Amino acid sequence: MTEKGLSLPLSEKELAIVQAYADMNGFTVDEAASKLLSEAIAKRVRKNTGKGRAKVYPIRREREIK
Repeated sequence: MTEKGLSLPLSEKELAIVQAYADMNGFTVDEAASKLLSEAIAKRVRKNTGKGRAKVYPIRREREIK
């Protein structure tokens, strides 16, 4: 993610954050930006769909009971 070929429009502050994350975890800036973006999308999906476990309801087959 060089300054000439940015795939995402990032401000200088955002680019500094991504660069720090990349340096801290040993990623390239491209890999760090992709990872942070995928984590943000996953967090948003979890937030919108709820965090609780799925409820499993028993299926009652009336025809088999009779």
